[in-house]
Formats: sequence, C-alpha cells, structure tokens
Amino acid sequence: MRQREQRQDPGGARLTPRDLSALALIARAQPVTTAIVAAFARMSVAMARRRLRVMRDLGVVNVHAPSLSGENLYLLAPRGRSVLEDHAEGAGGRPACLRGIGRLHLAHHLAGVRLYVALAVAADRARSVNLLTYSFECELRRAVGDAPGVQVPDGVAVVVGPGGRLALAVEVDRGTENPSYVVRTKAIPYAYLSASGTPLLGTGRWVVGFVVPSERRRNRLVAAFHDAAVPDALFYWITDDGVCDRTILVGGWTTVKTSADGETATLVEASPFATVLTKRSDGDHGHAAESASDDAALALQERRE
Repeated sequence: MRQREQRQDPGGARLTPRDLSALALIARAQPVTTAIVAAFARMSVAMARRRLRVMRDLGVVNVHAPSLSGENLYLLAPRGRSVLEDHAEGAGGRPACLRGIGRLHLAHHLAGVRLYVALAVAADRARSVNLLTYSFECELRRAVGDAPGVQVPDGVAVVVGPGGRLALAVEVDRGTENPSYVVRTKAIPYAYLSASGTPLLGTGRWVVGFVVPSERRRNRLVAAFHDAAVPDALFYWITDDGVCDRTILVGGWTTVKTSADGETATLVEASPFATVLTKRSDGDHGHAAESASDDAALALQERRE
C-alpha cells in the first residue's frame, strides 16, 4: 500500500456540507479523480486534495493509486456509505463499495464523469436551465436489465429550460473501435430509434452527444456517419478539451450539415441544448431565453477571442 492510500489520524476533523456533496458524487461516479471533485465542488484542486485527505482519514473514502506518478482515484468506503445513508445523500439504491477498479476502462469512465460534472455545474449556475436527471450506464442497465435489442448509452442527461425538455444520449468514444463498427452499433440503431419516434427515458425530443479524444477522431467518425447517411443534427460531437462547465451548454459542440444534393457534409458549431435555451413562442422557437446561461455565453466569447 502506498503512503497516499494509508489513513492518518484525522484529529478533530469533521465532514463539511461540501464534503458530503463530494461523497455523494464519489458514490455515484466512482472512481473519480481530485480534479473531478474540485470541478464538482467548485474549489481549487489544492483545496479538493486537502478535503479528500480528510475524507480518507475519516474513513469515508478509499484511495487507489494505480501508479507512483498517476492521479489518485477515490472510491466509496463502507463508512462513507453509512454516512450518506444517515444524511439521505444517496441517489437511489444502496451504493456499492468497490475494492478496486478491476478491468474498468478508466479513460472511458472518467471522460463520461467529466461530462456529467460539467453539465451539473453549468446547469446549477444557469438561471433558467435545470439538469433534471443524469443516469450513468450502470444505472441504466440496472433499470432495463438484459433485454435484447436495447440500446444503452454511456449516460443520459435530461435537461429542461425555457424551450422545453431534451434528453442527451451520451456516448464516450476513445478511438479504440473501427468507425465502421461504431456506425453499425451506434449510428444506425440510434437513427432507427429516432425515425421510429422512440422516446429516451420518457423524453420525446432527444439527440446523441459523442465525447471524442481529438478532432481527428471526430472527423473520422463524421465521415463514416455521412457515408452511412444518418440524419443531420441527430449527432453532436465534443472533444475532451471542449468539456468545460463554463461553455458546455452553448459551445464546444459541432454537428453536420449536409448539402441539398447529399454529396458534401460540413461541420458547423452548434449546441445540442440550443432548443432548450430558446424560449418558444406561439408554437415556434421565438426569442432567446432570458439569461439562460449568461456566464457560459461570456466564457465562450472569451475563449474564441
């Protein structure tokens, strides 16, 4: 066991409300990194590191250090589960206490958690947008079981705003699969579900958001999807470095616009949440939502400049 995994005497330390919030995140999304906890709790990485050390010493989290130079990974400890149950901080069901990360594809898992945290923080900051629910893949699989033919995303976010309700099926791609395989197992099934009017978690209006490691990977998938003639604006793309709570509601995303003759496809900047951020009026999309995400829009402008 490495020194950073070992508990020390916590002295008179106690858990704060933000510690409990971070503990609830760990219970749902474990394992998580220090940076993820910092982003979720809106504190510096240095502060998050200190609070996580206190949580370790109080016995509510376990620390897994896969390598000497790698990031710490935090898992829920049995005492932490009891604390959450006492404070009613659990997110439905009894959270698991993992002994380690096993065969978990860590990069894939953490990319999905970062997207969730960015959405949660952005929605909490916005004045009129709410992240109604977010379900991770493991939670979705518990809900649907092993039914054949069910398309289970890596996550589903349901967002509500002035423009109504939208579900985002999250697909995390790490570039390990051939684009033709992604077309066969993701693009075509989603296109079929969309064309047949199948709702996603009870939400009729939904799109698919792919989190990809690079623009190069995105471009390869976009080309493969175009060749498969999947519908425009059903799929949205965001790279790892575009996942930021300051901009995720309004920027960082791209989608494809195909020419009228179907011969060429162009990547354009577009947010899947644009319709949610836009207030509907008299049956159409009317004018922009009033300050739905002013901070995010400002951050996007600064980023472009």
